[in-house]
Amino acid sequence: MFSIATYPGVKNYEQLRERKDQVLATYRQPGAVVFEHKDAPPSPGFGGECLFVSGKGGDGYTEAYFARFVLAGGIGYALIYTRSFYDHPGVPSDSADALEKWINAHGSDVARSLLDFTIVLNTAVLENWTHSLGKNAQ
Repeated sequence: MFSIATYPGVKNYEQLRERKDQVLATYRQPGAVVFEHKDAPPSPGFGGECLFVSGKGGDGYTEAYFARFVLAGGIGYALIYTRSFYDHPGVPSDSADALEKWINAHGSDVARSLLDFTIVLNTAVLENWTHSLGKNAQ
């Protein structure tokens, strides 16, 4: 699953990093693993960004989370890719093994794809899209 979260109150790199740290804290719970965690501070022509890759499990499933936090159009965004694995009946921890194999085989490609993704949305586009979804749901 791919999601985009907007943070209209996030206007600079420090706020972006704080938001990333808040989200990352929710993934630092017992049983969760942070595979990668990088912050790239601003430099000339680059507003800075943050990335983390995490995994956690629940009853019968394990999920991988890739989250890139970036500034675009004057606000903060998080691009989030989630991949879920489920235990086969009678095979406990099957999903954790599948996650580990998948991360080793594909994790760097997914992270690179998130880093290469260019944000072209702005709040007006998202508001119109949300309004359109609401109208279509009726």
